[in-house]
Amino acid sequence: MVSHALSINKVSINKNVQLDGLFPQFPKLAPELRLLVWTHTWPAPRMIESALCEHEIAPDEYRDIIILRFAGPLSVVLDDDWFLSKAVEEGPLVHCRPPVSLQVCRESRMHTLSHYRRIEHTAAKEGSFYFNPYRDVLWLSTDFTDVPEYLQQLTQCYGEQLNGIETLLVGEAQWDETTPAQFTSSYLEPFGGLEAILLLLYTDDEDGYEGTEDGEDAENADGENGGGVGGLGSDRGEVEARELHARADKFKADYTEFSEHHKRPAKSFRCVDSSLTFY
Repeated sequence: MVSHALSINKVSINKNVQLDGLFPQFPKLAPELRLLVWTHTWPAPRMIESALCEHEIAPDEYRDIIILRFAGPLSVVLDDDWFLSKAVEEGPLVHCRPPVSLQVCRESRMHTLSHYRRIEHTAAKEGSFYFNPYRDVLWLSTDFTDVPEYLQQLTQCYGEQLNGIETLLVGEAQWDETTPAQFTSSYLEPFGGLEAILLLLYTDDEDGYEGTEDGEDAENADGENGGGVGGLGSDRGEVEARELHARADKFKADYTEFSEHHKRPAKSFRCVDSSLTFY
């Protein structure tokens, strides 16, 4: 744990890493400062996705199995329209490496392991990795939720390890096509450790969003007024923001009402857009 790592007053350097030659004074820094340095080497928040992996079950005999893996840094993936309609057969957007601090020295590894967990697939090493429950986010794609067998496979191959995932990102279209109770019973029961559900709100230029009356009016006004400074077109951003806030308020109210009569799948329910702005 962190308190245990703080008690280390001397850096134990891996024999293959010559930190003394790069920064001779580093071992003399206060333990708290050294831990801050290791923390700053950790990856930015990443998106965990479900994917199909070709697994060898016998010599020259393969079958597809579902695994979890990193799709890429969260901000990078959300900024790419591709991920909204991504198929489970497709590769990740960015290949993510394990935290380098796991391999530098004993102190860096202990500190990192106090925040990161290893999740292991029972059959495929491609589905085993270190993740940070406080930073990394699980995404349930439409391609995944459309096939109930995928969730069953995940549960069989990861078991109670899925309880270590604390934050779930789900698309607005998926959440809105059912009720919170139905979505919970269909997809969230294996994730008993969820702390937060993030609902990704779609905008009118993203897949899965069909527009609303306000959005259509704003688009018409933009065309009629030529997008001029004095026209309504200049206010499209404000109109869209109000619309997103209104939709977010509705989803949060529905979740609050659901929580009054059912066990909440997560303590927190928040709405975000692809720029990670909260509503």
